[in-house]
Amino acid sequence: MAQALYLVHKLPGRVRLRMSGAALTPDELSLLTEAMVKLPGVIGCVGRLVTGSLIIEHDGDFSSIAEHAASQGLFELAEAPEPKPVGLIAEEGLTYADLRLRELSNGQFDLRSALGTLILGLAILQLARGQIVGPAMTLMLQSIDLLARRR
Repeated sequence: MAQALYLVHKLPGRVRLRMSGAALTPDELSLLTEAMVKLPGVIGCVGRLVTGSLIIEHDGDFSSIAEHAASQGLFELAEAPEPKPVGLIAEEGLTYADLRLRELSNGQFDLRSALGTLILGLAILQLARGQIVGPAMTLMLQSIDLLARRR
């Protein structure tokens, strides 16, 4: 069965495709790139194992190259997957940062306590500058809220 690839971007004479299924082995990727270069209209082809992508430089219309590749069982164009919502990406990143911070500090710090400590430091800096009523108090209350809150 042909590898399912989806179009990441398309420029005149160049396309980037990404694998939507299981990743290829280095040997499979090498064979695919070698076979792609033999297709009519293909100038060059580079496979990127780390990103799971295929960069194809070509002359003419890419759709005819894609049809030819599909007829030879090299790959089939698939629909691009739905992108993750930005909020979910941010949540995953913060969760990862929290876990790494806990791991690196042997459980002594988490993201909430680190952020609370940082804000407390900023509050002390504002106090030292004489900004007591506005910035210092606001930062102090925010740090207390973060440091006192339990999960």
